[in-house]
Amino acid sequence: MSRSNTYSEPLPELAVEAFEVAARQCGGCRNSHALWSYIRLSRASIGAEREGSALEPLLAELLIENRPVILIAGTQDTGLLALVAHAASKRAANIIVLDRCDTPLEMCRRLSARWDLPISTIHQDLRDLDIRDRFDLVLLHHTLQFVPNEDRSKVLLNLARALRRSGRLVHAFNIGDPLSGPLAIEHRNSYPEWVIQELTRGGVSFPEPRDAFRARLAAHAANRERHTGAFSDLAEVDRLMHAAGFSVERTMWIQPELITPYRLLVSKLNMQRIIKIAHLSS
Repeated sequence: MSRSNTYSEPLPELAVEAFEVAARQCGGCRNSHALWSYIRLSRASIGAEREGSALEPLLAELLIENRPVILIAGTQDTGLLALVAHAASKRAANIIVLDRCDTPLEMCRRLSARWDLPISTIHQDLRDLDIRDRFDLVLLHHTLQFVPNEDRSKVLLNLARALRRSGRLVHAFNIGDPLSGPLAIEHRNSYPEWVIQELTRGGVSFPEPRDAFRARLAAHAANRERHTGAFSDLAEVDRLMHAAGFSVERTMWIQPELITPYRLLVSKLNMQRIIKIAHLSS
């Protein structure tokens, strides 16, 4: 079966479903989970994965043994599941998806059922993870920035304990300046229209009246300001990882595919997308 129809992710259809599930199941994270698939469709986030992501061959390269046990340590929708399923398609992987909200987990269960791909889900906060020596690969994908600063070391320590001695951590994150002042005002005022214009150009229907959708995007944009610029330089992340028992073996810069106005904003914030691959220190 070719890549184009193996583990396909019908994102416009899934976006509608996720919007409905988030309305029923989410609390304070509702806007994030209701909107994330639409934001991916609009290419308006530096952390959004798309089909053909540069991460896919990297993950495939790390999965050298058959039947690896893989943890997706936090997810917004089905995008990381599709990414990992493609990367591990020749390895009969045991994929576990963890998140503190059941909405993305429910979407992953639905999509994996369509694929006839068994997965497991864990409805838990990473701060409470207590698993030992289980995973061959952990994907921590733009999750740590949403963890309170005082708890980031604990999350990394939990993941280190959960990783097998021969395992690898793949940590994706951004470094850059905080989103504040005039740039914050620009982002808050313009971001909803950037997303709406790109969705309209792509023929994607809105899940609610346009004005309500714009207001939801504006609220989401304001919330994002708290997490943008969580890490200002690589050394900060290196120190956290080292303290948790990780040894970084490779660092890569990934150039995301973004719509033009968001790419310009990212440039003003000196924002870069980083991937670090690490193993447990001896």
